Amino acid sequence: MKRTYRIHPADYAIGDSERLYERMAAKGWVLEKRGITLSRFRREAPQRLRYRIELAQPEFLEGADLPEEQRELYEDCGWHLAAHCGVTYVFCAQEDGDAPPELYTDPRGQVQMLRSLRRTYRWSWLWAFALLAFLFFTVWVTNDGDFPRAVQDFAAQWQLAYVVGTSIVLLYLALLAEIFYNGIYGWARTAALTRRLQRGLPVDRSDHRAGRIAHGAVRGALGLAIAVLAVLSVAQYAGTKTYEMPAEADGPYLTIADLGHEGTRTEMLEGVDPATVEVTRSLAATVYNTHECVETADGDTIWIYQDVYCMDSPEQARALLPALMETATFGRPESFTPVWVDGLDEAYWDGMDSVAQKGSLAYSITVNYYSTAEDEAYDVLRALGAADFSAWQ
Repeated sequence: MKRTYRIHPADYAIGDSERLYERMAAKGWVLEKRGITLSRFRREAPQRLRYRIELAQPEFLEGADLPEEQRELYEDCGWHLAAHCGVTYVFCAQEDGDAPPELYTDPRGQVQMLRSLRRTYRWSWLWAFALLAFLFFTVWVTNDGDFPRAVQDFAAQWQLAYVVGTSIVLLYLALLAEIFYNGIYGWARTAALTRRLQRGLPVDRSDHRAGRIAHGAVRGALGLAIAVLAVLSVAQYAGTKTYEMPAEADGPYLTIADLGHEGTRTEMLEGVDPATVEVTRSLAATVYNTHECVETADGDTIWIYQDVYCMDSPEQARALLPALMETATFGRPESFTPVWVDGLDEAYWDGMDSVAQKGSLAYSITVNYYSTAEDEAYDVLRALGAADFSAWQ
């Protein structure tokens, strides 16, 4: 192996980076390139090298550059530029060579540069806030600017998203956590270094081993969580099954025949299959999403959509009901009527939308026919209550 890579400390951890490169050189790995996160080393004989890092003044939207005269000053003293990335310039020399020159006689001259660097970390976690704000804004718009209702809708959508795609939601939150942590930690470190320079003290080039270990442990834990959740998310996506709905239900869902309507399955929209079942297994539940469309002998077209959540307990199923009413296709929580139906623990009805709990199963059902007649209004819920879904409870 002629090359290897290491995750290097951030730009503000000047001493930690210098010590890393010196330790690697002593092991026979000489710095070849520094990237945003990784440093690349090439295989050579073990050497006792010294490294010196200088931070260039970043220019807004124009990158950063170290003035040529400063580079020449280093080279005249036997130091050569080993690598650079962004604001970080890494110089190297043999251990028995001359001491590196001081580019800044007054540490206060570097304050403005560090303030610019600190802004980059501040913006990193502000972008994470902006993403969450954008997601909420889309919900707020769909609720016609009703802020309290948008908050309820936003919370309900996140609750259902967690149940349907637990690992995916946790992966998203873990990524946000990493962005927040790295941004806030970097901002705090650059702020501390700025205060040091303002007091007239030189850049801290010491090796903060304890802090580096603690910081690495947090980043490692977040990285491991992200990797594991990414694998679980891919596995869930790969394990999702979609197939044609059989004549008799093979899961805890209803067919239109169960509602007492016979006919021929047909397309509701061009290119949409007449009847399909999608089964998703997440860390929190097994979820069935179904749709079926039938044309009856009378020429009527009946369709039904169902979301069935197979939870671990009746308590978990019951906890989903408010979110299901909040996100119902046509109904709103305040428009649902409580209904008492044999075989159901709880049931709510609003014309074409029905929400119910049957043991550890939670249901959101939408059909395209509406009746106010007492003997027909709750036929979906009655069919659900009469069905035997004990195998899935």
